[in-house]
Amino acid sequence: MGSSGAPPPRLYWFWLTGVGCTSLGIQMLVFGLVWHAALVSPTLTATVLSAQVIPRVLLTLHGGALSDRIGAFPVMIGANMILCAVAATGAFAMMVTFQGRTPWS
Repeated sequence: MGSSGAPPPRLYWFWLTGVGCTSLGIQMLVFGLVWHAALVSPTLTATVLSAQVIPRVLLTLHGGALSDRIGAFPVMIGANMILCAVAATGAFAMMVTFQGRTPWS
């Protein structure tokens, strides 16, 4: 296939920037939560890692079929809302649990 030589539309670059920022934020969240959980025990660290991986696997396997039935936008918004709620709950729980403790202490 040949290319038309036309540059990508401007909206593409906005989308690409959004995807990049979202991916960076998610990876920072995962790293921070696992780092903090490692202060307590290996069991909690494994639990936090599993809590990050399981939703990705489920959405990868079933998210496509679900988005075919109800639409991609509602699935994306619902998944992000659930991620925000879980992240806020985890951050609050760790804030209460580790008052005054840091990874360096």
